Amino acid sequence: MTVGQLDLIQVAGAAPTLINNGQPGWLGWLELAIKVVTPLGVLAGGFWALLLYRHGKRREAAQWMHDIFQRFQLGNEFDRAKLIFDFEYRDVVEPIHAALVAGGNAALDPSRRTDSQHIDRLLNYLEHLVYLADNDHAKWSDCLAYFKYWFDLLSDPERGALRRYLVNFGYQRLAKFAHAATDEFLLLYGSLGSREPTHVELGLDKALQRLGPREIHGSLYDLGKYTGLVLGPGVVVAELFKIRDLSVLLRLDEFEEYDHAKLEQSLFRRTTLQLPRYRWRMTNQLHRYPMIDPWIYVFNQPVDGMDKIEEPSWHEHKRKREEPEFSV
Repeated sequence: MTVGQLDLIQVAGAAPTLINNGQPGWLGWLELAIKVVTPLGVLAGGFWALLLYRHGKRREAAQWMHDIFQRFQLGNEFDRAKLIFDFEYRDVVEPIHAALVAGGNAALDPSRRTDSQHIDRLLNYLEHLVYLADNDHAKWSDCLAYFKYWFDLLSDPERGALRRYLVNFGYQRLAKFAHAATDEFLLLYGSLGSREPTHVELGLDKALQRLGPREIHGSLYDLGKYTGLVLGPGVVVAELFKIRDLSVLLRLDEFEEYDHAKLEQSLFRRTTLQLPRYRWRMTNQLHRYPMIDPWIYVFNQPVDGMDKIEEPSWHEHKRKREEPEFSV
């Protein structure tokens, strides 16, 4: 029972006594009213003080978040990071993360290290914001109001290499926010497929776990002993694998003549292609992370004058190409 409730009970019990003792009726009721209103006033004052305190803390938190944003947006410590993160993702950010995921810091070309540090500074800043929101030190609504553009970039379908970096390099809160799958996957579509001799020669049968065929958008070109994929219109049948050993990507980089520090000279380029985890929509809806970002090697040179393959799979095209022609 609260103090206010006790006071009301005492007042109610005292009212007849005041009147029976011969005090004027209006004076007794005035005293009664004072005793009733006083505890109610105390309660109202306490409630108002609480509202003012919360309002003050809310303004303080809003100002604090504003200062954080001002530092991020107007300070020069993030200028290079914002530039490459926003406008040079494909030429700078993706190659850096492709190298780091495959082989760690040792695989990163020295010319890329400074930019890698700039990117980490930005990601650490965003990771800390998520930490503050998760632990009720900041409101998610405030974080998104100021940083929604940068958080949305984490979920951009074209930025799969970034999400793979988040998972593999300890940015767990950002990875969770971006719904990044915890496993690594690889798409193969040509001479490295599971039915090709090169698959075993490179040890892919041990480093990879085959999950089955998948259809992707693009076109295949006949390059002689192998094929090259150009993403875009068309349908190509590829094979999806789960990566057991990430170092296999370094072997494949060498085999495909891909160098993250020399993109223009690279014959193929390792990038990512977002697609549903499973072929069936109902199955995907049951999974916590229904979308995945498998690595894939795409042809990185001009295809002018090269023969475009009509068949959706390299294996089928090669079989038809090797069939003897009969004249009637």
